[in-house]
Amino acid sequence: NVVVEAPVKKAELKKEENKHLKLHIAGKGMTHHFSGSLPEGVINFGEVESSKDFISQAGICIVPIQSGSGLRIKILEAMASGRAVVSTSVGVQGLELKSGEHYLVADSPGDFADAIIHLQNEQTYRRLSINARDTCLMKYDAVTLGKNLISFYEQFLNTFKPNHPLGEKGTH
Repeated sequence: NVVVEAPVKKAELKKEENKHLKLHIAGKGMTHHFSGSLPEGVINFGEVESSKDFISQAGICIVPIQSGSGLRIKILEAMASGRAVVSTSVGVQGLELKSGEHYLVADSPGDFADAIIHLQNEQTYRRLSINARDTCLMKYDAVTLGKNLISFYEQFLNTFKPNHPLGEKGTH
C-alpha cells in the first residue's frame, strides 16, 4: 500500500481514521505488478482505455514516480480537469509549478499519506485544484504551447544569416 507505509503508529492511526478513502490504481503493467491480493480499499484497474476518463473520476491524483519521465502529461491532464495532485519532486520536474500552490509534494510514503489527509480539507483541495487548473490553462493548453513553439521557430529561423552553413534564411 503506497499511501500507508509510514512509521507503524502513524500509519495505523491514519489508516484507522481514513477507512473511507479508496486508492484506485491504473496503468500499463499494473495487473502484472499487483497480481496478488491487495489491501482493503485498493482497487487495481490495470491498463485503462482512457486515462482522461479515469482521471475525471478521481478526487486526488497521486504520482509516486521515482525516476524517468512520461507521466507529466497525466499530471497536467489531472490539473486541467480540476483535480488536486500529489506528486514526488521527480514527477513534476520541468513543470512550472509550486508545491503548496499548485500541487503537494511527497517524496516518501508517509509524505503521501500526510498530503492526502491534508487534501481532505475542502478549502485546501479547492485552492490547490483551482490554482493548478488556472495555471494549466494559462501555460500548458494547446493554443499557448502552439504559440510558444511558433515563437521559438521564428526566433530560431531569424538567427540564420545569408552566409550561415545551413543556407539563407527560409530556404531549409
